This record gives sequence, C-alpha cells and structure tokens, in this order.
Amino acid sequence: MNVADILAAKNAVAISIKPNDTIQALCHLLKERKIGAAVVSRDGVTIDGIITERDIAFALATKGGELASMPVSSLMTKDVITASPTDDPGRVASTMLARSFRHIPGSDNGRYVGM
Repeated sequence: MNVADILAAKNAVAISIKPNDTIQALCHLLKERKIGAAVVSRDGVTIDGIITERDIAFALATKGGELASMPVSSLMTKDVITASPTDDPGRVASTMLARSFRHIPGSDNGRYVGM
C-alpha cells in the first residue's frame, strides 16, 4: 500500500483556491466541501501554499473583522511538505505526527494530486 492507494480509496479530488481569493471565499469552500484545508494554487496544478482552518482560527485572534477580506496568500504556509504517490503511508503519518499536521497534499512530479 502507498499514498496513491489511499488517495484512490478516498476518491481524492485536488481541491484548491487561488492566492488572491479572500479568506471568506476560502471559508465557503471549506464549508461546502466539508474539508479542513485547501492547497493554494495559481493554476490548480502547482502547489503555491496550503491553508487550514487552524490558520484561520489563529488569525481571527489578531486580525478580527478584517480577516474575511484578506487574501488567502496572506495566511497560507508557503513552505509546503508534500507526499509522493509512491510514499509509504507509515512514513507520511510519522511526518504528520512529528510536525502536528492534520493534512498533507500529494504531489506527483510537481502536480497537485489530492489531500
């Protein structure tokens, strides 16, 4: 079993949001899709960043009412750790545990393939 098998089993769809979209648009996307994170991508293929519900919650404490209109790029994590489809799930889980990640995007030769 590898990451590709897991993505196939959960029918993973590569959901992304553009860097200039607002946090409010992101919140609608997360609610609509019932997900907790989205890859940030200019073109829906490359990974420019990742943003999670945790990023939003932490920013709310300091940004308040202005948060909804801020661009996703202002809160996203730019240095994204990804998993390859051929990676061992145990290794990926270990990385996620060590880094306190709940989400890790899959990337195949620079193409975003699912969360």
